[in-house]
Amino acid sequence: MRAAHLFLLLTMLILNSCSCESRLSQLKQWVGVKEITEDLDQQLGDIFWESYSAEMVEVKDLKAVEPIQQMVRKLCSSNGINTESIQVHVVENKEINAFAMPGRHLVVHTGLIQFADHKEEIAG
Repeated sequence: MRAAHLFLLLTMLILNSCSCESRLSQLKQWVGVKEITEDLDQQLGDIFWESYSAEMVEVKDLKAVEPIQQMVRKLCSSNGINTESIQVHVVENKEINAFAMPGRHLVVHTGLIQFADHKEEIAG
């Protein structure tokens, strides 16, 4: 059951980070520009990630990161999204949370990973 919830959450995050027009409209208004190009979206995402990651520890251990990467590859493949365009960041944080930033940054907290009973649940 937990694996299904995790899979659904990551699916929603990936799809939301790739094609949400209302999000782009809000971001345009917030930034004060008429058009947000892919380049500007990437720049904003990089700035947001740099700011967020300054206060977090990014996990580099493949045992924690690879199951998430596998899930992202599967979701991207199923939805016609270029896997290379998604930047997955696993960060040390006890909160059960994951979210997308502009520039296709996907942030997953270790608390969400630990929420699953087994590693296999995360990988699907």
